[in-house]
Amino acid sequence: MTWRRITIILMAVSTLILSVYDAYVAFYTPERGDTISEVLGSWAVLLPPVAFIFGVLMGHWFWSRRRSLVEQPWGFTILVAFAGLGFAAYGVYYRDPVWWQPMLNLALGVTGGHFLWPMPFKDLKS
Repeated sequence: MTWRRITIILMAVSTLILSVYDAYVAFYTPERGDTISEVLGSWAVLLPPVAFIFGVLMGHWFWSRRRSLVEQPWGFTILVAFAGLGFAAYGVYYRDPVWWQPMLNLALGVTGGHFLWPMPFKDLKS
């Protein structure tokens, strides 16, 4: 068994376990705001880096490029600028969280993940 196969199995099992847990919590517990989606949604508003980090991961995983900007001499500066824009807004978000603020961080993160941390797809077989 290859490490790729182990990774695929681990991802599938983790997704199944989290899905079953989330469904159970959503339908069989009296509390509100306790599902994985609701917790992540509240974190995205109260802690802006959460949306930014998830955005970077989404840009890295699902929007790849052939060459990273980090390979360029000014690439690290762009990475710091993307991160700074996302994290600098924390004070604004903390005082008055509105719907577009987490989306801004997510968009900055996706863009940063795409341009600065691309993942080349050498083999698309599973």
